[in-house]
Amino acid sequence: MISIIGMVTFCNIDNIDVIKTDNKKINILHIIICFLSPTFYFARQQSQSIENKYSKKVKEYKKATAKKSYNLIYFLISFTVIILLLFSDSQLFNVYITITHSQLDLLCKYLFIPFTIYLFSRSIEIFYAFGKDAFDRLNKSRPNTALKFHERIKLALRSYIELIINYALLYYFITVVFFIYELKLPFINLIHVFDSLYYSSLIVTTIGFDVIKPIHEITKFLTFFEVLNGMILVVVSFTIYVSRSIEDKESKEN
Repeated sequence: MISIIGMVTFCNIDNIDVIKTDNKKINILHIIICFLSPTFYFARQQSQSIENKYSKKVKEYKKATAKKSYNLIYFLISFTVIILLLFSDSQLFNVYITITHSQLDLLCKYLFIPFTIYLFSRSIEIFYAFGKDAFDRLNKSRPNTALKFHERIKLALRSYIELIINYALLYYFITVVFFIYELKLPFINLIHVFDSLYYSSLIVTTIGFDVIKPIHEITKFLTFFEVLNGMILVVVSFTIYVSRSIEDKESKEN
């Protein structure tokens, strides 16, 4: 059911243009995604800037280079954070217990909330961008970048690993905040960073919950959305990219 909804959404994505101004169509879905995902909005602005500056061939190359660069930067940010947390995890809860309420408010205001928004923003961007691009390639629409199919596969694979890390961080940060405020923990048996990484890996690959289970509405929603993200990347994007890559190779040989 989830995959059917996703396919219908992306296959009809160009039909959501319902507002016209000065003979230009405004995609309502793009506006919603930009609102929900600041990183997607940033990517759109960068793409538009390249569009206005360069000629057709140059801008396709520039867009491809930009996509690869930002994809790597976002991955390195998530990877660095998870590594740092894994090294310091054993002391985190002891440190949090000694934090005063004023310090806690500052921590949540300046670190937890912005980073949580960033992580969820990237999840939405990956889901939308790769889903739309995959169905565009399936429909054989002309790409607006010079990315080859093997490059798209690499970007999708890197984003797949980033998704696992991003959701692991989301699960862990939410658990820590619930712990600090002495609320009922949002998971059963999720205490450390490695637990959240393990759980995220199980969910994105749709293996199952195992001994860690979400028991709060927030974490249940995030779990559902991670499954959806994983299906778009693995079932849809990888499949379409690989099949189109093989198809293009065979057509060139013939």
